[in-house]
Amino acid sequence: MDVFVSRLPFQTTDLDLLDAVHPQIDFIAQRFAILNPNWNARVWTSRSLNGSKRKLAVLTFGSELLGRQFVAANSPSSNIRIGQTMPDFRISNKPPDPSLVNHLRTTTFIHPVELRRKRKQQEKLREPIELASVEFGRFDDEDGTFSPELEVPEDHQKATIWLDSESRLLHLQFLYPEKTLNLSVHFSSINFRETVGRPPRAIIITLSQPPKIEQRQTKSASSDDPMCFNNFRDLLAAVVGEGLNSESTSSIRLSSITSTSSDTFPFVACTLLVTFPSTSQLSEFKNRKSGVRLPKIKDTGVKVERRGLCAEYVVAQLAARMRSLDFRVAYQVALILHNQLLSPHQLLELLPDVAKLCETRVPEEVELILHKFSFRLVDSIRDLGEDEAEDDDNFGDEGGLAPRPFDELVRQRGQGPSHRWTRKLSALRTQLDKIANAPTHRKHPSNFYADPSSLCRHVVITPTSFRLEGPVPDQSNSILRRYRKNSENFLRVSVRDEDLEKFRYDNQGDVGKFLKDRYLPFFRSLEVAGREFEFLGYSTSALRECACWFVSPFEHEGQNITADSIRSSLGDFTHVNTIPAKFFARIAQAFTSTQPSVSLHPEEVRSMPDIKASFADKGETIFTDGVGIISPDLADEIERVLNVGKPHSQRKRRVKPTTYQIRIGGAKGVVAVDPRLNNSGRLIYLRPSMEKYVASSALSITLDIAQTFSRPLPAFLNRPLIQVLENLGVQASVFMDLQSDAVSEIEGSLEDSCSAASLVERMGFTTSLHRILRRLDSLGVDPLGDLFLQTCIEIAVTLALRDIKHKARVPLPGCYTLVGIADEDGILEEGEIYAAIEQEGKDIVYLEGPVCISRSPVIHPGDVQMVRAVGRLPPHRAPFASYQKNSVIFSVKGTRSLPSCLGGGDLDGDIYVVIPNKELHPPKLKVPAAYEAASPLCLGRPCTAEDGASFFLEYILADVTGMVATRHLKIADQDPEGPSSANCLKLAQFHSHAVDFAKTGRPVNSKELPLASKTSPDFTCPAFRTNALTKDYYPSPKVLGELYRSVPSEKIRPSFGTSVSTKKLDEQGTLTRALSRLQVCSEPLGQPDAALVCQFSSSIETFSEELLQICRLCNLSQRADRHLSEEEAFSSTIFFASRDVRKRQDLIARLRHHTSILFEDLLNEICGESEDEEENPRRILDRAWGAWGAAISADQTTFGARTFGFLALEIVLDQMKELS
Repeated sequence: MDVFVSRLPFQTTDLDLLDAVHPQIDFIAQRFAILNPNWNARVWTSRSLNGSKRKLAVLTFGSELLGRQFVAANSPSSNIRIGQTMPDFRISNKPPDPSLVNHLRTTTFIHPVELRRKRKQQEKLREPIELASVEFGRFDDEDGTFSPELEVPEDHQKATIWLDSESRLLHLQFLYPEKTLNLSVHFSSINFRETVGRPPRAIIITLSQPPKIEQRQTKSASSDDPMCFNNFRDLLAAVVGEGLNSESTSSIRLSSITSTSSDTFPFVACTLLVTFPSTSQLSEFKNRKSGVRLPKIKDTGVKVERRGLCAEYVVAQLAARMRSLDFRVAYQVALILHNQLLSPHQLLELLPDVAKLCETRVPEEVELILHKFSFRLVDSIRDLGEDEAEDDDNFGDEGGLAPRPFDELVRQRGQGPSHRWTRKLSALRTQLDKIANAPTHRKHPSNFYADPSSLCRHVVITPTSFRLEGPVPDQSNSILRRYRKNSENFLRVSVRDEDLEKFRYDNQGDVGKFLKDRYLPFFRSLEVAGREFEFLGYSTSALRECACWFVSPFEHEGQNITADSIRSSLGDFTHVNTIPAKFFARIAQAFTSTQPSVSLHPEEVRSMPDIKASFADKGETIFTDGVGIISPDLADEIERVLNVGKPHSQRKRRVKPTTYQIRIGGAKGVVAVDPRLNNSGRLIYLRPSMEKYVASSALSITLDIAQTFSRPLPAFLNRPLIQVLENLGVQASVFMDLQSDAVSEIEGSLEDSCSAASLVERMGFTTSLHRILRRLDSLGVDPLGDLFLQTCIEIAVTLALRDIKHKARVPLPGCYTLVGIADEDGILEEGEIYAAIEQEGKDIVYLEGPVCISRSPVIHPGDVQMVRAVGRLPPHRAPFASYQKNSVIFSVKGTRSLPSCLGGGDLDGDIYVVIPNKELHPPKLKVPAAYEAASPLCLGRPCTAEDGASFFLEYILADVTGMVATRHLKIADQDPEGPSSANCLKLAQFHSHAVDFAKTGRPVNSKELPLASKTSPDFTCPAFRTNALTKDYYPSPKVLGELYRSVPSEKIRPSFGTSVSTKKLDEQGTLTRALSRLQVCSEPLGQPDAALVCQFSSSIETFSEELLQICRLCNLSQRADRHLSEEEAFSSTIFFASRDVRKRQDLIARLRHHTSILFEDLLNEICGESEDEEENPRRILDRAWGAWGAAISADQTTFGARTFGFLALEIVLDQMKELS
């Protein structure tokens, strides 16, 4: 309960009130035996209409009895005195914050003395320590000398340093007459290298990422932009009142410490020389630093000398030299430069050696040599982070430190530091020459670099610098394939903060102005490696990732190709080209990641009408929104093309899909195979709802495949779905039982290989792992005895339990996630569905009876509905439906399409959760939501590339979809009516508009969102935090809280023992002996052939390099010398939890794409060339057994040898099954 406090002295603080009130509250608690007498005081200043000020307060009690007894003890007059004043206490007429009350009931009271001590400690840390100077520079690898390159301007009045333990930031502040410059660094980014001088009065600080630089003006700054509607930014500012043109609030973020240092600062931003006026100030800083978790400062005394390693003239010379190189070579030079693998001076010295390579090698070869050289440089980086923080906590803390990468956890348990070579210029030249003259072991070139259209060069623009990647394989799109010979003219560009995560809303600074000032000039013209690029467009998924495509003009078939000409060549956009968001959303179709399948003739592409009906007098509903049909002959040809290059064993066991998500010309959506078109040749029927624009007739008609649906996806509960089902009457015990069963099964995976196989398959791990586990088990060989496989399973168990605890991602046995299509037979009645499930090696399952159906994200109570599955349909009555597998077919009858009732879904690729489990069927339902679409922002003139760029940057700032979803979770937990409360229903509508922002250009104003309590339910505590037992969280009384607390935090911490990276594959020979004794064609398999072992031994090195490269590219760590572990690579997952959930998901998707290419390439190499479609199982078995022999003979330090071996073992097991 809340007790309102008035008549306070104006100087009263919350600590004064705590001191005055605590003795009486403590006495009352003892008298009435109140076990947890926790309470809270909040003091604020109130201003009346006449301008007078006064102090008021609220006391919040976890125990209502305690609060009432306290008020009674101070009525009618107070017994408490603050100074000379006796405050007035009375029960508040407003209800208390329920989340704060929950927090007070579940935490203990902090005595005022202890609270005052902690605050004094924090205030002591915040006391500024004077500095003499701060200089940025870098170490000279020739002799380890530190070279200061850039000094913070000396005309400041005062320079200070201090620590903020609450925000876990180190601050450097410089006061000038008209401004204040502040540099802030998170503790997790800091490593103190060493002291400087004898006696020392300076320290060198190295950072994993550049500091955040902010400037505060003492005078108000005004915008220079005119308020006129001649661009998208102005239009948005006028309509919404915020965005890129919003007025500065309190601080301005900068990209460099001075406006003239932008050329040098990116290369020195991570190393600072901080000099104190005397040794006493340095000693004081050391003493304060010991009170927080920061690395130790070594007293080594490093040499300091100005050497101009990054001088502007050196950078300028480098830029000029790069312009004379072939771009593919220049890009690798720029990568080494911008990723700070070498200093500009070192790189300039090395360029003559690069030029010599270019004289004797083609650009593609030099590019590959330099690409490998850059990874050698990463290996050679001195590991500056081996000294851990004084208080070592591997798995985060209340300040939000993220857990260390899995490879660190493994390495610290037995593996010593890797061998590193010196980085002197002579050694650099030796290494470059060694790479250039190394033999190529692969008999065939790796498919990892085979298709130029899939090679991607990626530039990440941060607030202070560039980071370059590639070329690496990425999913291709129709634009890149059209210009496959000019792939080096395309760049993928991402906009990220220094930690490589998305920009977050900052109420202390003007992020919008910074985005405009820093990034918009690059969208007008971006120079990379001496070549100018211009903004081209983005895909829908790339927009969410803050990524887009740039292009450098080039000649193609006698024409000059530019960004404008590419966009114009796609088709006719006149109906949307005045709406920047929608115009670029339509162009985004061309950038969707797809696989090319079949080129069609115009007569093979036909149209068919949509099936529509009226909907509640508000217009039409389209039952076939986004779905068409194709003939079986065309489906067969698609499958043939998609299976090219895949091993025969994979092609044989794959369930042939009957549904594809496609892009063709200006159309997008899903097509289902219609057997009624059998023997009619290659045909595709598109509906008007699939046509988004009229494609250019000059382009070939290529059917691109975005996704195939050859198997059902598993179904899981999640937090929003659980909240809605609980609100609709599903009992809490149902969820608890499902989670308990899931946890037991997951933990049982450590002891049972079949359970382990099911787990890794459900987790979406690499397809090889679950088959290996099952095949070994069927042969009577225990796979859990192998340490490498055991560790992979432990990763799966830990991640599965983490998902259950932090996402409520509970698997639903017998339930499925299926793509939606329309009933082309017209046999289903309103409220009916049809679904047939076909999986590898299992009988077809036909769903029948009542089924609960939904679509993620579930946010409105009406997003969950009940339907009836009709079971098996006879082919003569339903020829179309009876042919479909692994999809859910919706009725085309009624007044509103069912997909549109499920969170505004349609049939252009949306997937739906189908739940036959009757325990999860809600006893009551809510009417589905129906929102009017937000009107798009229109310029009134054709939009330009700059309008698209402005919208792209605006989206980064104004996309609040995640904020709305998170706030909905909190309010649904705090309001007794849950998701049906008025505020949650408002948020559901805001969420719908936020999702449409990418197409309408009209953002949701975050200030209009209903407010939630400052404290959050414990189940929203992110995975990178240790626990939710802090003042920021309260124990949720609803089922999500119970589910969260029922999984102890200890279960989601890794328990890995000895490092598997120090063990050879099958070190004891257990698997080899067991398999060699198995009978193949009436004789034992025997030992691997020595010649084949020798042949494949030479392949392991190349495979190792490529796998290690993938593991570095897909790593979340900021450390340049960190990479994913081999276990993560083989499992195709990332163990590390991240603050940026989408970034981790994107990297996992990237990891799976890259490893699938590499693994498939290796499988084909092991199987060898064969013209025989059925192939020779015995020959393939012998080759695979030889590859296994090579892997078990490889050196234990060879990264990837274990993965190489188990990929070979998969083929061995497949062929043994084939021969049996």
